Amino acid sequence: MGGRHPGEIIRREGPCAKTYDLCRKLGRVLHDLHGVEVATEIPGYIFVHSREGARERAGIWVSMLREEGLVDAAFEEKAKMNQELARKRIACGNRGNTPHKFAFSNGSSEEYAAIVRGKTMGESTGHGSAILTNWKEYLKADPLNWLLEPDNPSVRYLALTELLDRPKDDPDVVQARMDIMDSGVVRALLDGQEDGGYWGAPERFYSDRYGGTAWRLMLLAEPGADGSDDQIRRAAEFLLTHSQDPVEGGFSSRYDAPFEAGPHGTPCLTGNMVWSMLRLGYTSDPRIEKAVAWLLRYRRFDDGVPVPPKPAWVGRYKADCWGNHTCMNGVIATLQALAEVPPTHGSKEIEQALAEGAEYLLLHRVYKRSHDLDKPIARHYTQLGFPLFYLNDMLRMLLFLTRIGCRDTRMQEAVDYLVRKQNREGRWKLQKVPKKPMPVEIEAKGQPSKWITLRALTVLKRFHE
Repeated sequence: MGGRHPGEIIRREGPCAKTYDLCRKLGRVLHDLHGVEVATEIPGYIFVHSREGARERAGIWVSMLREEGLVDAAFEEKAKMNQELARKRIACGNRGNTPHKFAFSNGSSEEYAAIVRGKTMGESTGHGSAILTNWKEYLKADPLNWLLEPDNPSVRYLALTELLDRPKDDPDVVQARMDIMDSGVVRALLDGQEDGGYWGAPERFYSDRYGGTAWRLMLLAEPGADGSDDQIRRAAEFLLTHSQDPVEGGFSSRYDAPFEAGPHGTPCLTGNMVWSMLRLGYTSDPRIEKAVAWLLRYRRFDDGVPVPPKPAWVGRYKADCWGNHTCMNGVIATLQALAEVPPTHGSKEIEQALAEGAEYLLLHRVYKRSHDLDKPIARHYTQLGFPLFYLNDMLRMLLFLTRIGCRDTRMQEAVDYLVRKQNREGRWKLQKVPKKPMPVEIEAKGQPSKWITLRALTVLKRFHE
């Protein structure tokens, strides 16, 4: 094989049988999983393409690479490990993680690529960003500098910490964190709060979409607002006093619900409240610990069971949450909340619930109907939105799965679909927004979204590293 240096850009043409010849001649192939030309310099990379039913052919290519002396001991060890994992079809959760970088296709109709040899680059690209080729190979352009602009300090903070792995005490990170509370979005959300900690009519804390107290608290938790702020604390205490069941721990959409007549609560609201308050610093609060216990007690992952078990009290209230097919909105809100519990407050039951929930999502290939994998659960699952509140999309579910370290081949089609949604600038558009007005417009529908792009890059980074 010739020198392992950047060659001319190659477009993917013809059958995969030609790939090996291109590798031999130039030492690399610039490849896009979806047939779109990539114009990124990636020196020293060799890709092995695998189609449905072609695992044996991929194995032959790897054997040829060995004969050429193009694989080293580290690759041999990882390849051997991957072969063993593939035989066992190990997925995620309590069954381990498959190292996707060395995984071949296991039967999907999509075309996958496995990096079998590569180098890491560290070239600076401004704002302290570095080229992270393991996941940025899937981008048509680098959007990091755009995300690091100061106009959205929340996105900047998360890009620094999640994408660039900056420590929390980094000066840029500290400044971005401080700037969040002074941003227009946070100030607009806090504006107009009453002394009692609520906005508008207190009893409409949930029914007033999306200006009520519960919705505002979710919006404040999303961008990383400071939970020690007095206004945010008063809002949280209002909801803990007037929405939470003091005995069972679940959150109800009814103001001062008659809990003495029996427990109340819904998985999506309870999950979202737990997630929000954990992000806002209520980690050790016994009321939140009680709400976590509620989520664990009433969690369901039923997939079309004939007679679903339900809490005795749901017949008169929110029975759909525990139907024959468990409400997916409640599922993801529950899992997102449990994943937010820090390890210092975790438990084996939480780990088990996360593993069960992950398997449930993987059964659906993230966003599809488990009993008809050719169709999405609903059309809006493929439309990327922000904020989502109690609703879902494929990106939100991928964020959860990758958050708990899941890299399962059953996620691959959803990840590929996500990659296809980027534009030529490596940015993702905001495809859906809440139907009712919010207290503040965060981003414009139909335009490139920093929030969606940040979340998409976070998924790609977690999945491919």
